[in-house]
Amino acid sequence: MDYVLQTILQRKINVAMKLGNRQDLLQPAPGSGFPYSRISGWLRDAYIEVMSSRAFEYAEETLQFQTVQGQDSYVYPPNSRALKAISGYRSDGTPVQVSWKDIGYIRRYNIGALTTSQPLEGPPSIYTIFNNQIIFRPTPDNQPYTFYLDIWEWPDIQDDANLDTTVLQVPMDWLEIIDYLASVRGHAELGQADKCSEVMKLLYGYTDPSTGGRVAGMIERAQNRQQASSPWTDWGIQPSQPQQAYTR
Repeated sequence: MDYVLQTILQRKINVAMKLGNRQDLLQPAPGSGFPYSRISGWLRDAYIEVMSSRAFEYAEETLQFQTVQGQDSYVYPPNSRALKAISGYRSDGTPVQVSWKDIGYIRRYNIGALTTSQPLEGPPSIYTIFNNQIIFRPTPDNQPYTFYLDIWEWPDIQDDANLDTTVLQVPMDWLEIIDYLASVRGHAELGQADKCSEVMKLLYGYTDPSTGGRVAGMIERAQNRQQASSPWTDWGIQPSQPQQAYTR
């Protein structure tokens, strides 16, 4: 059976059942002015929490652009939370390697030729992301360079009037986690602290006081499955090169 992504609308009844089958929570709160139900809002916030800390394959995208001679800055995709990789190629297909530097380094880089006021042009070798722009040094010359941006996208949340049509772009085993994260928010706002605490134990795990042993929560077990499905990934290994600020 093929997995079909679900929407907030399809998960609302699951959250309502976890909150004691509160049917009133499936309707907009009286006097709130919001066109969506309280459960829809909790599901939205739970979805944002999950998608903002984990890069699922559904939130990965590859974009392409070409450089222009004398132009050093290009628009950074507004829907990108982080840049996972950048690859450049000359017109003959040979690769152009670019390394990330911070904006201070880019500012100090000599952009002008030594004997003229013209920018120093050549194949880009370093870049940074600042103020929603990708900035290259040297400034690209008259040869067009094609760059591919592999990005981690922000979750695509529909506007308030159409919030229930928001597609939850997560693997199947994370749908229940989102349901429970939404119910945590519901219990907290309804003043049900004891129920909120129990659901958080289910999600995040707990230490058994009788044995001192650690009981893994749903999120930890889901992450273990994710790691098991990617044996080629160096999980938890110290990177060998300086890091950039990957999230925005």
